[in-house]
Amino acid sequence: MNAPLLCRTAPIPRPYEALIPSEKFKIASENAFDRGTVALAILFAGEAQLTNSTPAFGQGYAQYFGSAYGDVVIGDMMTEAIYPVMLHQDDFGNTQFNYSEIVGNSTASGDFDCVQ
Repeated sequence: MNAPLLCRTAPIPRPYEALIPSEKFKIASENAFDRGTVALAILFAGEAQLTNSTPAFGQGYAQYFGSAYGDVVIGDMMTEAIYPVMLHQDDFGNTQFNYSEIVGNSTASGDFDCVQ
């Protein structure tokens, strides 16, 4: 009997089966709409409002929250679903460099502010 390969805190079953694209999108969606993700966006929005990081937003918290939450959701989807599917990368059992994480977060952090 083959013992499971331990990675992080969860055992990986042998033989390893790669995730199909729909499973990657399901995981990314669950992470993007998790209450922890919302809490993180609340914190980022509060910090941005306190420092007045986007003066055009004024003191409207909803604009800061929408911007912060959008950034987090786009980052989740890009790093966990879209780029892994495009680049054929998996989360476990893959020894190649994780381009999906780097490119996905770079895409999400792009400065797309059109507010003057």
